[in-house]
Amino acid sequence: MKIAIVYSSRTGNTEKVAKYLYEKSTENVEIFDVKNPPSSSDFDLIFIGFWVFKATVDPRMAKYIETLKNKNVAFFATLGAYPDSEHAEKVKKNLEELLSENKYLGGFLCQGKVDSAIKKLHGTKAYSSSKHPMTPERIERLRKAESHPDEKDLENGFEFMQNVIKNN
Repeated sequence: MKIAIVYSSRTGNTEKVAKYLYEKSTENVEIFDVKNPPSSSDFDLIFIGFWVFKATVDPRMAKYIETLKNKNVAFFATLGAYPDSEHAEKVKKNLEELLSENKYLGGFLCQGKVDSAIKKLHGTKAYSSSKHPMTPERIERLRKAESHPDEKDLENGFEFMQNVIKNN
């Protein structure tokens, strides 16, 4: 089985996960930045990695997903929210819809540090009146996200990858 890891990263979180999966794998795996993606026809299984943007994939990965048809696809992603949150469930649902023309094999989410430019935006008066105000709970979640993805996240991602490979 020929496997591709195609990732998009803004702060380095998703790239860290992608490289860990690639380096730890003993399978026939190739890794690509979504800026220079491979032809999907060359692969039996594709793992897409992305940073979460507005409860879905980032714009670059969204364009790549449009090229995928009738492929076996699984995902891994990083986000500032907790991976077991309602927001994370929206991400999974949105991705399943984006991958509707493929065999969707599930995914793995882990926290990742949030881009400092976005955190600064969260602190502005205009943003504070939005649906995402900087509450003490939000500040604490963003603080916790700074240490992710950590070693446990990476190991969990690799375990997910191995299970997908084993079952397909």
